[in-house]
Amino acid sequence: MSVPKRVVSNMDEYGKTYKQLVHILQDTDYYMNDSYREFVNSMMGAIGGGRKITPKMDSAITNIVRNYVKWRNKDNKETRLEKTEKINKIMGKIKIVHDTLFKCDYSTAYMVRSQEFLQSVSQGVRKYGGLTTKQTIALNKMHERFKKRIESTAHKGSMEEMNLNIKEELLK
Repeated sequence: MSVPKRVVSNMDEYGKTYKQLVHILQDTDYYMNDSYREFVNSMMGAIGGGRKITPKMDSAITNIVRNYVKWRNKDNKETRLEKTEKINKIMGKIKIVHDTLFKCDYSTAYMVRSQEFLQSVSQGVRKYGGLTTKQTIALNKMHERFKKRIESTAHKGSMEEMNLNIKEELLK
């Protein structure tokens, strides 16, 4: 089947879905990360551009519309602005944990592993818009552990200063 015929065929079969995808992309309250927005745009372009719609693509398009309808029917739906603010707030907290990590005196291997975990969590927040309960607990434990480490090294540093002062007094 030629492309112009397939465009007509797609519009006959998926015309309503095409309009729904256009509406989803134009809804300023619906939060989509960049890659998801690109995917929705790609599926809309596949319908309008005359690409053959495979069963897997059909399923993906149906899920896009289904998730949007589910979001619209929620009583406590988050707008795009609220979701973006929530993500920025979480990312700020992850940055605090990251900065606290660098104030600690851990081995290089431990610091690298911790950075990789924080990077992974950050990517998840950007992709999914939030943290799981386990991620939240892990970040809280990390932050507490880092704070204790800073306090203990600061206390040790002040103890070393005291010992140095005592040694200087003894040498007089």
